[in-house]
Order: sequence, then C-alpha cells, then structure tokens
Amino acid sequence: MGNKHILTTQFYAQLLTAIGHPLVLLVCILLILNWGIEAWKWKILASNIEPTTFYQALSGVFTGVCFGFITPHGIGDYAGRILQLQTNERLQALGAVFVSRIAQLFVTLIAGSGVLIYMIYNEQISTSALINHTLMTFVLLTNIALVLVFFYYKQIVQLIKNKYTKPFVKIIAQTHSRQMWGILLLSALRYGVFATQYMLLLYDAGITCPIATLAAGVAFVFIVKSIIPTFFDIGIREAAAIYFFSAYAASADSIVFASVLLWLINIVLPSIVGALMIFRIRLLA
Repeated sequence: MGNKHILTTQFYAQLLTAIGHPLVLLVCILLILNWGIEAWKWKILASNIEPTTFYQALSGVFTGVCFGFITPHGIGDYAGRILQLQTNERLQALGAVFVSRIAQLFVTLIAGSGVLIYMIYNEQISTSALINHTLMTFVLLTNIALVLVFFYYKQIVQLIKNKYTKPFVKIIAQTHSRQMWGILLLSALRYGVFATQYMLLLYDAGITCPIATLAAGVAFVFIVKSIIPTFFDIGIREAAAIYFFSAYAASADSIVFASVLLWLINIVLPSIVGALMIFRIRLLA
C-alpha cells in the first residue's frame, strides 16, 4: 500500500524537511537513551561472564545492531555482541544475549496483549465469535506462560539442562533473580522510550489521535512485528500501523513515513555506528 512511496522523490523531500523538526530532533536524542538502556542491560549480563565496561557493552550492542541489520530475523545480533567479548565461553555469551532479547520480547508481548484483547473483545480483528474466543484464549495462555517462565526460569533451566544445552543455559541459571528483574525493568523502560519515539514521529507526521490511541496503536504494531517472522525490518510494521490507524482516518502515507523514519533513526544510524566500530574507523582521522 503506502510502501510504494518509500523510495519516491516526495518521500526524500519529506524526509529532508522532517530532519529539522523539533520532535524529530527529540526522537534522535531519545535514540541515545534507547540504546544506552540496552547497553546497560548487556553490561549487567556480560559482566557475569567477564568484566565489562559500559563502553564495551555499548560497542557490543552497536555491533550487534549492525550484524542484525544484514541478517534475517536479527540473528546477527548474537554474533555482533559476542564478537566484542574476550571470553572463550561463547555459548555462555549466547545464553546472555538470549536473556536480553527474551526480556525485551516479554515486555513487548505483555504490553501488546492488552491492546489485542481489547480489539478482539470489540471485534476489531474478527467478527467470528469462535475465532475471537480462540484468539483471546491463546493470548491469555501465552501471557500466563511468559509470567511463569520468568518466575520459575531456574527450575525450567534444570529441566532442559543436559550435556548439549548445559554451556548455553549455564549463564541463565547463574543469573540472580534480582538481576533478572533488573533486566526486565530496564526492558520496560526501553520499551517506553521506543514507544515514545514512535508516537512523536506519528504525531509529527500529522496523525493527531489522542495519546491513549497512539499508545495503543504503537503497542499493537510492536506486538505484530514481534510475532510475525520477517526477513526485513520494514514492511510488517508499516502494514500493522496502517491496519490500526486507518480506522482513525489517518493517511497511509503519513503512517508509512513515520514508521520508516523510526527505522532509519533507531536501526540504520546505530548500524552505521556499529560498522565503524567493527572496522575501527575513526571519524576524526
């Protein structure tokens, strides 16, 4: 739909105009907070493997973004972060990255589930009672399962631990519950920053829904993007945003523009920084 306008001259002209907008500049500033929180999370987890400074953690995160940018489903994020570590216990590091990503997914699913349940209850997704009840049951059971995983993660690790999985799950078992809840809290904080960035860009693009509606739409887009596999970071997010906000007479072009701009700021820019870190290119040289 609106995706056909992404590479047009009009899009680039709109992009150049938007760069100087105060709200867009604020979103760029929030980029630092967004990835700074992620680096803090990674520092906590990586320090369980080897002493890690905040700068090393930030380098690992940006390198992970760069690798994730060029690989399907962001799997390169694992390799990018591990690349910055000195340890030979690579599988332990793999487990640490998994904890960071699953905590962020947990927050995204919990936040988006409330919106999904509301939409299902009001028949905004399907008009079939059977489908609505099935979807609502699935969403509720998924949330219960996620909560149980975080409350009993050590017991679950013991159940799945064997000679093949032991190196991978070892770091998960060693993660203190206080650390785990800290990671979860930081994930929630980062989710709030990311959601705020998207809401600001949608508003700047001319989508003037009430704040509660904007927040609900963003939560819906994030959960759809998380549960539907895709080889590219753009496409699903734009389609989900158009699906939700079109009910509020929002322009498809404005929705696509805000979504792509969010991708450029939060993914492409950090990927460039990550590439510079990988190749050790100094900007002032």
